[in-house]
Amino acid sequence: MIEFIVLDGNGPFFVALLVMLIITVLEIASMLLGTSLSGLVDSFLPDMDASVDADIQSPSGLGMVFGWLGLGRVPALILLIIFLSLFGVLGILAQLSVNSITGALLPAWMVSAGVFLLTMPVMGTFARVFGKWLPKDETSAVSESSFIGVKATITIGTSRRGMPAKARLKDDFGQDHYVMVEPLDDGVEFPAQSDIVLMKQVITKQKGSLFFAVPFDENFKI
Repeated sequence: MIEFIVLDGNGPFFVALLVMLIITVLEIASMLLGTSLSGLVDSFLPDMDASVDADIQSPSGLGMVFGWLGLGRVPALILLIIFLSLFGVLGILAQLSVNSITGALLPAWMVSAGVFLLTMPVMGTFARVFGKWLPKDETSAVSESSFIGVKATITIGTSRRGMPAKARLKDDFGQDHYVMVEPLDDGVEFPAQSDIVLMKQVITKQKGSLFFAVPFDENFKI
């Protein structure tokens, strides 16, 4: 099977799967280090959630296209992983079917064009399904500025100054939100499962939205 996958006619699909694996490994590694590659990528992109919601509510075809593709429903990097996975798998399956009938492979560009057109709607379906289960970092109904003074819990990694970790909190509506957090004070660390209180928010080009926190205390008042 490996010999078949690396044939010239499967080049684009092999590369797509290889890139998908590399991105997946990098995302997992970043999560183990207490950050999120997908969150970093999203911090450099426009707020697609707001754009999609606004376009869907207006008679704009752009909103329908965004919704169809799943843009704004899942992190952009996850959407890319879904696309690369589907493109690679469907392309190889298509060439495998052709090869079983004719004993040869179709030109890669020809199969790529057809598989691309098939992948887009399938990707949108996957994104809409996954989007219902994935936690959102923010919603149009709640501003991140309202998280100041709210209790949160470190979920993955250890939060240190200069090395933020992801934390989970609930808003007044019971909706989970995930934010990147560093200790407010030097020399403090928050290991996984630490309860903290968000004290300050800053927006940076490198890290996007970043919160600074102090350890949670039952008697704490802001």
